[in-house]
Amino acid sequence: SLFADFEAGTYGPWTTTGKAFGDRPNTQQTIGKYQGDVKAAGKFFVNSHSQRVKDQVIHSDQPQGTLVSPAFTVKHNFIRLLVGGGSHKALTCVNLVANGRVVASLTGKSNNEMQVQWINTQKHKGKTVHLEVVDRHSGGWGNIGVDHIVFTDQGPTKAKSAPSLANHQRRFVSASAREK
Repeated sequence: SLFADFEAGTYGPWTTTGKAFGDRPNTQQTIGKYQGDVKAAGKFFVNSHSQRVKDQVIHSDQPQGTLVSPAFTVKHNFIRLLVGGGSHKALTCVNLVANGRVVASLTGKSNNEMQVQWINTQKHKGKTVHLEVVDRHSGGWGNIGVDHIVFTDQGPTKAKSAPSLANHQRRFVSASAREK
């Protein structure tokens, strides 16, 4: 079930601290053009490199802050979300917080393009938790992007690995390579 996609153009019940997240979500048109297509799921998304405040937009990795979700009770096995931005552990990240402790954390991959990531919440079923989007880094890749947060029981699928070659196939490939 969809938890947050920011498509209302506001943070709604989420709370901000500091200046990193401005006063509302971004759009592809409000972020710096040099950030490229961030692969958001809809029109609005979180991006701490571009701070929207009233009618102004500032593009900078300098501001720091947090964006905190309302508390919720874990009922599903996973949280699926889009994450982009810096890869600084504990500094540019999305945290799952239970009883005041970070119990899971994701970072971007030092790329503005958001990618699907997963938080396994099976150990936390029945607990009251919240998500915390963190930007505590002002240097290079000091930003985090988030969008389309979904609670689901279906986890990530493992990519099928290529089947190994049988001995007779290996001999054929080796012989063919020597002939060329």
